Amino acid sequence: MRSCRFGLSLLAILFFGNLSVLRAQSTAAPPPSAAKPEPASFERLDGLLTQGKIVDGVRELSALAFAPAPLTSAQEEILRRAVGAGRRHLEMGGASVEERNASRQLVCLARARFLEELPDPLGPDGQPAPPLRIGNTLSRAHPPELIAQIRPEYTPEAREKQVMGTVILEAVIDREGCVRTARVLKGLHYGLDESSIAAVKNWTFNPATLNGEPVKVYYVLTVNYQL
Repeated sequence: MRSCRFGLSLLAILFFGNLSVLRAQSTAAPPPSAAKPEPASFERLDGLLTQGKIVDGVRELSALAFAPAPLTSAQEEILRRAVGAGRRHLEMGGASVEERNASRQLVCLARARFLEELPDPLGPDGQPAPPLRIGNTLSRAHPPELIAQIRPEYTPEAREKQVMGTVILEAVIDREGCVRTARVLKGLHYGLDESSIAAVKNWTFNPATLNGEPVKVYYVLTVNYQL
């Protein structure tokens, strides 16, 4: 059976020691006789948010990660409600780690679909502070920690041509742990670069911190493809 393997490589390894590469393998499709789940929808997501079912809302929104754009005004309003619900749950005390992770993922999955940006803290010059680069000069900084990822799509053209290898991206991860931008440092072409960017924009992290405060950082991610 052909499979697509992908993972996160922490190239900040030079500064943080022996960090391992996270990998996951795609699962086989259900047998033909298995009942197919009902397709995900923004309407069902809206209902789950109304009922306060954050974890179920994350599953629904994950299935909508690659839904066609552009969004309707009603769909964008549902996504903004998802962001608000996730933020409110993050601010609540007493939540379990699973609940907090689900709330953060809900925020990042929803924000991946529109252009809302967090206001950046101002630097000494009064201008918005740029993302930090974690390194020797920021040895006290704690790097982002992956919470959840969306599997990239292995494009039909890449499968046909037996393309395998690694796409290396530089991403900006903001103070909520959401990937806001990503650019290719080393690509594979045949649609895999675009597939990688689309996937990582739906990944969720615990944000990087400096002196205990969340900060926006540049971070290098890798997406590995193997047939």
